[in-house]
Amino acid sequence: MGQSNFTFHPSLDSEYLKKFYEDDWEYAYDMFETYRESASNAISGMKKAISEKDQENLGRHIHKLRPAFMMVGLRKLYELSDEVEEKGAENFVFGDLVEAATEIMRKMEESNSIIIEEISRLRAVTI
Repeated sequence: MGQSNFTFHPSLDSEYLKKFYEDDWEYAYDMFETYRESASNAISGMKKAISEKDQENLGRHIHKLRPAFMMVGLRKLYELSDEVEEKGAENFVFGDLVEAATEIMRKMEESNSIIIEEISRLRAVTI
């Protein structure tokens, strides 16, 4: 199924992705596409939670993103969201949680072009 010599973008956790997808590039494509579709909704949800000062919902959005970050090899984002998870969003001072969420959103937006590039490359090897 596709090319076994496919390599992911160097800023992604390629070693993890290779082990996880085991050359099933169609599955990888589906997961990257799912992440892309859900990322913008998640960012919108986090921004709304921040504007409404809804700490519980903000924490919930971060929690839901955590596994998705690893599905696309965004280990640094996973680790950042894991810090929030370990402490518990409810245990943050709201301003500190907003700071963590803002950093997560910034890094998500920075990685968007890489994710789009990988989707295109994965599509090419699954055709």
